[in-house]
Amino acid sequence: MLPRLPLAPLLLRVGLHAPRAVLAGVLARRWFQDRRAGVIGGLLVAFDPVLVHYATQRLDATLGLVFFLAGLACLRLEHTPPRPRAVIGASLCWALAALTRPQFLMVWLLLPLLWTWRHRTRVGLAGACGAVVLGGGLFVAQGFWQRTLSGQFRILPSQGAYNLWVANQPGANGRYYRQTLDLSYPARSDNPARLESIALYQKETGTPGTDIDEMNAHWRQRFTSQVIGHPAAWLGLLARKTYALLNDWEQYNNKTYAFHKARSPWLRWNPLGWGLLLVLGIAGAWRLQAQAPFLAH
Repeated sequence: MLPRLPLAPLLLRVGLHAPRAVLAGVLARRWFQDRRAGVIGGLLVAFDPVLVHYATQRLDATLGLVFFLAGLACLRLEHTPPRPRAVIGASLCWALAALTRPQFLMVWLLLPLLWTWRHRTRVGLAGACGAVVLGGGLFVAQGFWQRTLSGQFRILPSQGAYNLWVANQPGANGRYYRQTLDLSYPARSDNPARLESIALYQKETGTPGTDIDEMNAHWRQRFTSQVIGHPAAWLGLLARKTYALLNDWEQYNNKTYAFHKARSPWLRWNPLGWGLLLVLGIAGAWRLQAQAPFLAH
């Protein structure tokens, strides 16, 4: 009999898939001012095999996307003159998204800048300041919470410098993260990339310690030396990454997605690969810009 505790997070992730689909449908209907767009958009998200698959895995992508879509929905509260609550709500949602999935951090950072550029008024500036203060407060609270747990003030995952290095090191394929050490025995629940970064740091430096700041400085130095010392090779890697982005293979292979796809009929015949989604997303953005309902307030 399966233990009951892991079942609760599974039900939570699956349950979060429903509001994610609803938010996508609401945004499509409002942006395109067409009920059919809302229905089609919501159904595509609800029955997308990849999103459903990830909702059943021990990943935080589902929750992060819910926060991101909720932030977009907050921006739909915008009126003329602008209401600060729209950007403040979006900032809070996107700060939560960044704390869940760090790649949303750039979105949160750009939000007040774009808002101020678009609303160059006193009210617009006040809204941007409020967004920075309230959204930033969530990051500060996260840092203090981490301090109570670990004794260190940390906001985001600490292996960013290592990830930057392995994504640009010699031999990187430009498509997905490839682990170089077998850390499956003994089995551990830690992040394998974090375990690998510690093991390689100790091997390269001969240092038995695991000081986070020293490890990050080491990996940043490795990345900088590689880019400066071999600029042509690094530019070639960037070109291969761009080529991979425009193709339809699954670059994101976390939680053995390729393994499940090869054995699951409903994943194997999924036509919505990442490359096709990119093309459709660009086409949809162009159509939205041409119609411009988001700007017509």
